[in-house]
Amino acid sequence: MSGNPTHFAHRHDRDGLYHSICPACFATVARSRPEAEMAELEQAHVCARASLMRLLLNADRRERSNGGLGAG
Repeated sequence: MSGNPTHFAHRHDRDGLYHSICPACFATVARSRPEAEMAELEQAHVCARASLMRLLLNADRRERSNGGLGAG
């Protein structure tokens, strides 16, 4: 589940379908009649944007802990 947001937005449309939307990349990752069936598809979603954001945050933290640019 690495690279996945933990909460997805759920939208219910007029046709009775639920849509699960990734809050990081805004992709619709699942469509289902029973909302409960979407959890497995949400877990399978690999969100490149969320993964990139985590990598950048971790790199920034490492840089700060090493004294910033030019250190070391």
